Amino acid sequence: MAIESLRALATFLVAERQLPHPQISVGEDGLLSAQWRTASNDRMAMEFHAPGEVRFAALSSPGDPREQLNVSGTSPSRRVMRAVKPFLMRMQRR
Repeated sequence: MAIESLRALATFLVAERQLPHPQISVGEDGLLSAQWRTASNDRMAMEFHAPGEVRFAALSSPGDPREQLNVSGTSPSRRVMRAVKPFLMRMQRR
């Protein structure tokens, strides 16, 4: 397990306490990932890299194509919440 990835994940979760508890996993490369899934099968995943970079993807469930949200990228951890904000708002409505 990459200690810097663990530190980045812990720091993120403490800063974003309003998020539901994620499922956490460790990849073959030692990087930690957090995944969230809603009852309607919306999904969001974040992989924590050092120093402070987060690779993320958020995918909404199938449904009305006009309402589907899909976003992915790499961002500093302090900005990742801004990138996934539309997805989080949708996730909180469900």
